[in-house]
Amino acid sequence: DADGEAGIINIITNQKNIEGFNASVNTNTGTRVNRSSFNLNAGKNRFGISASGGARYGWPRDGNISDRNTVFDGAGEMLSLQTKNGNFVGNWVGYRGSIDIYYDINQYNSITSNIHVGGHKKSNESGEDVSYQESIAMMPTPIEYFVSDTSSNNDTEYEWTLNYIKSFPEQEGRELTVSFQYGGHIHDDDKIIQQVGYEDIIVDNMMDGDGYEMTGQIDYVHPFGDENKIELGLKRINRYTINDYSTEIDNPDLLSWLPSADLTNVFYYDQEVSAAYLSTTFSLPYDIGLLLGTRYEHTNIAGDYDSDYDSFTNSYNNIVPNLTVSKKLNMFQTLKLSYTNRIQRPDIHRINTNIEITDLNNISMGNPELTPSQSHQIELGYTSFKPGLMTSFFLYYKEKYDVVEAFTSILYGNIFETNYLNTGDNYSYGFNFFGSSTIKKVLTVRGSFDIYTYNMETSIRDVALSRESLIYKYSLSANLKLGNGYKVEGRTFFRSPRQTIQGERPSFSMMSFGLKKEFNNKR
Repeated sequence: DADGEAGIINIITNQKNIEGFNASVNTNTGTRVNRSSFNLNAGKNRFGISASGGARYGWPRDGNISDRNTVFDGAGEMLSLQTKNGNFVGNWVGYRGSIDIYYDINQYNSITSNIHVGGHKKSNESGEDVSYQESIAMMPTPIEYFVSDTSSNNDTEYEWTLNYIKSFPEQEGRELTVSFQYGGHIHDDDKIIQQVGYEDIIVDNMMDGDGYEMTGQIDYVHPFGDENKIELGLKRINRYTINDYSTEIDNPDLLSWLPSADLTNVFYYDQEVSAAYLSTTFSLPYDIGLLLGTRYEHTNIAGDYDSDYDSFTNSYNNIVPNLTVSKKLNMFQTLKLSYTNRIQRPDIHRINTNIEITDLNNISMGNPELTPSQSHQIELGYTSFKPGLMTSFFLYYKEKYDVVEAFTSILYGNIFETNYLNTGDNYSYGFNFFGSSTIKKVLTVRGSFDIYTYNMETSIRDVALSRESLIYKYSLSANLKLGNGYKVEGRTFFRSPRQTIQGERPSFSMMSFGLKKEFNNKR
């Protein structure tokens, strides 16, 4: 697929035949997260079935909120200042389940199918003490009030996939695959804001949404020579989403600047993607490999409302090429140079027109007029495999056009609106490392590090903007065998603040440790 931000993605799925019966149960408990899962596998001869499921529960998490919003005029004088300080508690519960079935009609024809169901429920309660001051000369005494926020989000997703795979007895590696997939989603969001102490108000925003995604795909692989092949295919995706949202306000005069059509409406969104691709793989002399391909995609977009607003349509075409040249230096080392072109379509969360009211001074909504962003990446990589040690190093340069970012602007006076815009073009240089080492078959250590630049110059609403920054993230995990089936496991992850043309959004980090016991020789 051409959709996404990563480089070349090569996904190979292998049917795993099952003989007999096996099952496993796994549970983890901790101070922050609890997880449980199971797996069942049964098969005989040409038929097999697998089932798996799991649940995740996080203990209620407490946190602090601190926010400062200052507006200056062109001379640098303060026009307004708003500060928020408070705390919140949140919780998250998730579940998943799937069934996989395979049936070998004969040696050269097989059918596989998968059914997947998953979902989660999130809840959050917060309270903030707010202080608002227009300028010291105009308002020497700040206005102080309290804002509470109670929200719940329920999401359910389901998916059914059916694949038919045909191989050809006269030529090994030649394969035809026909696939169909149908998936749907249901979400129910509710958010209640209450402001007390100044211009008291209660705002209740509710949004119910559902939709489906239907995909049909044909892939054909034709080998020629000893290690060469041609791959081609067709794909069609239909996505349809309905968002029915409404906002109830007990004191509507305080939000009279918001049109009623923005508060209550039904938004219909339809996306159709038709694609065709051709890819070739060649093995050349001197241990050189070549992967060359291109993909054509045509996208149709349509949106409509129940009332007030006109419907809209849009269509665009993309040709997405990719090229990889690899050189095997020896049995353990490979050098690779690649070029990839990717597109990223805005998802429903970024185009949803439902207005979320944080307080009387801050609102946010999506933008259905967003266009997809497109990236071009050149990458030079080196990979080494040795007994007990694997390392890879990559240098890359990426140009990303029409980047989609959250953008906050002044709507009226001291009213701020956060929306999504195609803010501009970003040019990045980056370095990526991954390594894995096993020491004396007892200790396994894995680590990764990624660092890249953010560099954007643009103009939004006739205002010139520019920003340069350095972004990085790293992870480290270890697994130590203690003997008698005991293991100690640990993992840490850190991501620096995410950058936008207006500034940065918070960093994220986590650390976890666990003790594992295996019984009866892993049986």
